[in-house]
Amino acid sequence: MTKVSFLFILVMIGFSLGRRFTIELKTISTLLLYLLSPIVVFSGIAQAKLLPMYSLIPIFFFLFSLTMALMALKFGRLFWQDNTRHLFALSCSTGNTGYFGLPVAMAILDETGVALVIFAMLGITLFEYTAGFYITARGQYDVRKSIQKLIRLPFFYAFLAGLLINLTQIELPSIITDQLPIFKSSYTMLGMMMIGFALSSVTRKDVDWKLIGLTTLSKYLLWPSCVILVILLDQHSHQWLDDIMIQVMLLISVVPLAANTIALAVELNVHPQKASVAVLTSTALGVLIIPIYLSTLTQWLI
Repeated sequence: MTKVSFLFILVMIGFSLGRRFTIELKTISTLLLYLLSPIVVFSGIAQAKLLPMYSLIPIFFFLFSLTMALMALKFGRLFWQDNTRHLFALSCSTGNTGYFGLPVAMAILDETGVALVIFAMLGITLFEYTAGFYITARGQYDVRKSIQKLIRLPFFYAFLAGLLINLTQIELPSIITDQLPIFKSSYTMLGMMMIGFALSSVTRKDVDWKLIGLTTLSKYLLWPSCVILVILLDQHSHQWLDDIMIQVMLLISVVPLAANTIALAVELNVHPQKASVAVLTSTALGVLIIPIYLSTLTQWLI
């Protein structure tokens, strides 16, 4: 509860600063997308202990996110005729694993659990910066322009570089590893404060109640329900999932909407203010829902 509450406080600090000063969201999103996020992903995959069985986690969440996005994009046509449905598809298919889930994991899980959260984060983030980015971009650009924007993102190259370092067991020099925590802290701080920055410029017309309601149902009802179903099916069949994998899957299934949704919405000019209201609502609810969910579901399933 302490960790979750502090992240929400960062949002409020961002809101206060955004009301008082002129803060360019484009600059913040550029820092997150092109510098901090690639460094955090590179360090996470380069330093993680890769075990074959744990590869199931990122694969599962990548495929799950992709399925959710395609379903949401089709479902969104019933409610929006503009590119809000592309924002809806991105919102429903990702989660705040980096800025939110990772700090919570550090507070409640052991080192193996934290490493698994990073693995899950990689699966969701890989989707977010590939298929998710493309789906969102198609709400504003044609196919060619969307692909051009996609290949300019450094995330995928950082992922491959980290994987290469890990598989070849190259030891990073201490001058690099000693500084990586600085980037991780900056990543969390700016990511959460950006919600507040975006919220500070919101007007009444930016409050889309359909978007808020449907994304909330997706994150706090559909996601955990699907993950619980997978866990129950595994427990009655192959039993591939151990206790720590189940804990991580439960945590990832109830994190709020991804703060990166705002960064991508700013980058692609797809309703960033609407995104910020939906993300803030989801984050505020998460302060109350996540501790209750995790304690209840963990006792039931483990």
